[in-house]
Amino acid sequence: MRRFWNILPNIGSVSIIVIAFFGLISYLPGLSLLGSIREGYIPMAPSTALCFIFLGLVTLFLNFRRPSNARIFILLIFTFIVSAFGILEVLGYFFGMDLNFEETFVPSAGSLNGIPLARMSPATGAAFFLSGLSSYILVIQKKQRSNNIYIEYFGNVLSIFVLLTGFVFCLAYLYGSPLLYDLGSTVPMALTTSLGFIFLSLSTLTINKDAFPLKLFTDGSTRSYLTQYFFPLLILSVILGEILVFSFNRISNINPAFIAALFTVLLIVIAGFVATFVSRHIGREIDRSKDELKLANAALKLSEKKYKTYLENVPAGIFIVDAEANYIDVNEAAVEMTGYSKIELLNMKISDLVAPSSLASTKKTFAILQHENKMETEIILRKKNGEEIDTLIRAVALNNESYMAFCSDISEQKKAEEKNKSNAAQFERWKSSNFIGIIQSDAKGNITDANDTFLEMIGYSRENLSDGTLDWTKLTPSKFSHLDQKAMVEAEEKGFWTPFEKEYIHKDGHHIPILIGGSIIKKEQNEYIVFIINLSVKKETDKQIKHALLEGKETERNRIGMELHDGLGQILVATNMQLNAIEKDIAHNSEELTLAMEHMKNAIHECRNISHGLSSPLLKKYPLKVIINNLIESFYTNSDVKMNFKFQIEGDLSDLLNTQIYRICQEILNNSVKYSKASNITLSLKENDLDQIELIYEDDGIGFELDKVKKGIGLKNMHTRVKALDGYINIISTLNIGTRFEIYLPIVKN
Repeated sequence: MRRFWNILPNIGSVSIIVIAFFGLISYLPGLSLLGSIREGYIPMAPSTALCFIFLGLVTLFLNFRRPSNARIFILLIFTFIVSAFGILEVLGYFFGMDLNFEETFVPSAGSLNGIPLARMSPATGAAFFLSGLSSYILVIQKKQRSNNIYIEYFGNVLSIFVLLTGFVFCLAYLYGSPLLYDLGSTVPMALTTSLGFIFLSLSTLTINKDAFPLKLFTDGSTRSYLTQYFFPLLILSVILGEILVFSFNRISNINPAFIAALFTVLLIVIAGFVATFVSRHIGREIDRSKDELKLANAALKLSEKKYKTYLENVPAGIFIVDAEANYIDVNEAAVEMTGYSKIELLNMKISDLVAPSSLASTKKTFAILQHENKMETEIILRKKNGEEIDTLIRAVALNNESYMAFCSDISEQKKAEEKNKSNAAQFERWKSSNFIGIIQSDAKGNITDANDTFLEMIGYSRENLSDGTLDWTKLTPSKFSHLDQKAMVEAEEKGFWTPFEKEYIHKDGHHIPILIGGSIIKKEQNEYIVFIINLSVKKETDKQIKHALLEGKETERNRIGMELHDGLGQILVATNMQLNAIEKDIAHNSEELTLAMEHMKNAIHECRNISHGLSSPLLKKYPLKVIINNLIESFYTNSDVKMNFKFQIEGDLSDLLNTQIYRICQEILNNSVKYSKASNITLSLKENDLDQIELIYEDDGIGFELDKVKKGIGLKNMHTRVKALDGYINIISTLNIGTRFEIYLPIVKN
């Protein structure tokens, strides 16, 4: 049945449009019956057909969807046009004027028994005025979703009046006595027009399923069941009875009383069958309703039991209050939270439990709850012992007279929030102090926030930070990636990582040495707070200290060498000269004297070698290539070793770098002469593409075990010199194959 009521408005709307279409085309030759149904009846006027099409489209559209504001405006225009046209037709009839300009726009189609054709009847105009007004109310209700019962009843009463009007005119046609045909030039309502008003009224009355009078048939009550069956039966029995009696009286001479009695008996029999069917159906429905009521009562009891269980076991405090803010029920959690007994609470009001500082805001929120049926707020409650606690209240309306509030103690949460705010404020002050660089980032490298110290450190602006271009993985040279990965793993395990040294790449490309440490602040989101100290000044200071130490050592070596040469060396030379003089005076040279003179010569030679090895005065007078050549000649002049020396350095290096290269070569060649037993040696000095001095030594000697000799003074000195110059050294040695030194030093030129 519900489905029937759903499609009935569409049937009515489509029928209106079809009847109106037939009324329009009936003025074409040979199609006149489409507008009048029977010869001798006037056809539907073109203006009537257009009005039906307008209202048919309005009702059809309203039944399918809720229109937008623009479409609502169009529908309102349609209803206004129809209503205005109808009322102007009525007024024009009484004043004898063509107020709606029908005679101007619609040509005359002749007359029928003195009645002009193609003209709207004043009765039709009145019906259109009422139908347009009823449709207008429907559109407004759709737009505003209005539930005003008076407007609803008014609109539907208008539709019922139009329905009865169309029914009366249609019934008159069925009786063969159409109305208004005997009033001279007054245009009567056409049969097709009366049918159109019946369908139009049915459509407007059934669009809103929950409105009067349709709800009398559809609300599911016993009354609606009875109405669904007996109201149509009553209407149809009266109509059919009258039609049949009228028809038989016209075609038969049988006593009308007999005919009336016969149809009365027939209707009684039909009514009996229908009443039996309806009674059985209603009885079934009543029995089903009773069963459903039993199930509903059982479900209600179960629901009440569950509600009581939930009320007593839920961890949050539950307070139920009436419209006057009196407590009418509480659970055990509420009793524990407040320190009052349940009996004490049930004799209290909200204002008795709320702290004075929250009393004004509580009254406002309770008013909001009563108006909006739900609310959420924070309130300070005062316990029985006087202690005040922060609570979060979530409340909903149970009905118009009671409200349920869920109360959670958030005192600890508040304390934690205050502590976090304090820590955050302290951190912001620390961050703004610009003592060290501070950033916030995620594990993927995105830097979400940074202080000015960090941005100045790497040469980027706050605009670069805002547009999301800063990424610490891109700021880090690839050689430090393994350290970053190690730090991330440590942070996952401990919540922080041990500070370590690495480098960042400045915006202009140079590398910045840093010390970096950090910790996780939001583990679920992999967010980190990172602290960065710029080591550039420290590194530069360390470098200067190392260079100063090297220069100091070199100066001291030169001083000692000069002391040996000018002091001890001269003494030894003088002693040797004296021994030579004594030798001439002694007639017979003894072996002891000869041996002593030989030792003296050796001492002078060794002193000279040590003096030359310690000092490097030639470095400031001659190019590095010449000095290295002299060094090689001093070691291998009388040797069978084949030496291959390559020198490819352009320009002058700094004095410090020249001296250290000389000392490194001196150490390598000295060890080679003493231990390598090599036959072929290659020594190469050149500039590579990385702005480095590349020193390569390679021999085919006996080699050595690196683990056994790496603690020697010579190798230690060599490593110290290379490290002090920010260089790199690699030693490869294989027994009985040879040794290779690879040394790379940053270029520093004068």
